[in-house]
Amino acid sequence: MTAATTRTTQTPTERRANCNPVLIGILTGCVAPLIGTGFAIRQKCWELAVVAWVPVLMWAITETDIEGAQRVQRKYAAQLAAGLLTGAVALVKKNEAKEELES
Repeated sequence: MTAATTRTTQTPTERRANCNPVLIGILTGCVAPLIGTGFAIRQKCWELAVVAWVPVLMWAITETDIEGAQRVQRKYAAQLAAGLLTGAVALVKKNEAKEELES
């Protein structure tokens, strides 16, 4: 096998240690919480999935305004909060994974 065809596999802990929390937060906040769930599955870190969905679900449950500019603003605020929280959890998990790999 050549170097191009060999596959290197990483453990979920190694993936967590090598992740980019800023990118995870930005993608989750700007695109969708589903992105955070994808990262959570890949890293086997279910906190990422939960944290990505909590602000959006809270917004969906508590939103009373059916139409209007306020609804859109609150929707984006919830999504950005999901991105910030997901990025923060990814950063904490990254640091934990690095400490685990060093010991």
